[in-house]
Amino acid sequence: MFKNLILYAITGTNPARCADLIPALVREEFRPCEPAKEHSAGWVDPADPSATRGALVQPLFCHGWMLAYKTETKKVPTQALKARVAEMAEAIYKETGRRPGKTAAKDLAEAAKFELLPRAFALQETTLVWLDTDNGWLALDCASAKRGADIVTALVRMIPGLVVTPVQTQVSPAAAMSTWLGSGDAPWSFGLCLGRSAELHRQDETRAKVRYVNHSLVTDEVRAHVREGYTAKQLALEWDTRMTFVLTDAWTLRNVALTDVVLEENKTAGGPGWPDAEEVWRTDAVLMTAELQRMLADLMNALGGKLAIGQPAATAQA
Repeated sequence: MFKNLILYAITGTNPARCADLIPALVREEFRPCEPAKEHSAGWVDPADPSATRGALVQPLFCHGWMLAYKTETKKVPTQALKARVAEMAEAIYKETGRRPGKTAAKDLAEAAKFELLPRAFALQETTLVWLDTDNGWLALDCASAKRGADIVTALVRMIPGLVVTPVQTQVSPAAAMSTWLGSGDAPWSFGLCLGRSAELHRQDETRAKVRYVNHSLVTDEVRAHVREGYTAKQLALEWDTRMTFVLTDAWTLRNVALTDVVLEENKTAGGPGWPDAEEVWRTDAVLMTAELQRMLADLMNALGGKLAIGQPAATAQA
C-alpha cells in the first residue's frame, strides 16, 4: 500500500471526527482540468481514486484516517508548441510582410499553448495521506519533497489550526544510523536489525560517498568508514520481522514493505470470498497503519524520543 513515506509531526488543533473534515474536503474535491487549464488538484476517495462520488475520507478504526490527494497536469509538447508558433508567425509574415518581434512572439506562444492545451495529454497522480492524530503523525506516500510540501499546504489551508512540523528526535537519524553501523548492530530492544543496504557520505570537501547494495553491513570495512568520518545518509532496517524499510537522514522511509509473516497472517484473516474491493482495501490499510503505528513508536524510542521545541538534536556519534 505504502512505498515511500515522508513523515511529519502534527501539532496544534486536530479535527476530532471524520465528519469534521468532510465539508472542507467536499469544497476542495478534485475536478479534472478544464480544457484550457494546465493544472488541477484536490481530494479523492483513497479506496478508489477514480470514483466521482466516493468517500473523501476513510476511517481506519483506531489507526487514524486516510485521505488521497490527486493532481492532473497537462503539458503541451515543446516540439508541437514550437511548430504551431512557427505556423502562426509565418501566417503573420505572409499577411503583413513582417516577422513578429520578441513581444509578439511571446504572445504567439501563449496563444498557441491556449489553443493546444485541450488536446494535451493529462498526467494524473494520486498520493495517499495518512492522518494519525492520536499519535501525532502525518505520512505522505510520495518521494518528492515538493509534492509533499504542496500537500501539507493544502491540508493546513483546509484544517484550521492544524500545525505540521518536521519530525525531530533527541538523536538525529544520521547520528543513530552511523552509530548502529559503527557497532554492527541496531537496537534489538526496539525490534530493529540491520538490513543489507546503506549509503554513507563524508561531510568534508571531498564529498565522498560509499554505497552498499545487497551486502552485509556487519563488516570491518563498514566500521572503518564510520571511524573515518563517514555519516550514514540512509540505512535499510527490519523491524520485529514484520516490516522492512530504508530510513533516511531526512526522516523519510523508502521501500516500505510488510514481510511475508504479516502478509500470511492477513491472508488467513481475510480468507476466501472477499469480493468487495473497498473492504479488501480497508483491511490492507488497517493492517499497514497498525504496523506503522507500532514501528514508528519503536523507532522514535530508538532515537531517544521527541525533541523539545528549541532543543538541538544530538549529531555526534555515540
